[in-house]
Amino acid sequence: MRYLVVLLLVGCAMTPQELTTAGIRTEHASERSPEQAARCVARNAEELKLGWGVNFPATWREGKEPGTFEVVLHGGADYGTLGFAKIEPHGGGSRITIWRAESILMGSSEINAKMAKGC
Repeated sequence: MRYLVVLLLVGCAMTPQELTTAGIRTEHASERSPEQAARCVARNAEELKLGWGVNFPATWREGKEPGTFEVVLHGGADYGTLGFAKIEPHGGGSRITIWRAESILMGSSEINAKMAKGC
């Protein structure tokens, strides 16, 4: 049984780029600057209890376009990218776009909102 669970989880490993085409996407508005919002999303992502109550590391970095930032929720070699966020300037704040993997580790559809909460 343990091997079946591992196979179910490993079979869905994606890169951030793959996640942006196949993941579950939501958009959120923020009054914070893109950098501040990225730090907040990364912190929230690391605090998530996924799967069987496990936390995974998240990193934030400057994006490819000037003024943008990205957050990656890492599932490691076994799970790939569990979540990915792009934060870009919008009005006086930021637009946060979050994609999450369709995985039993990621649980409910509320995960994206939890990543953006308070950001």
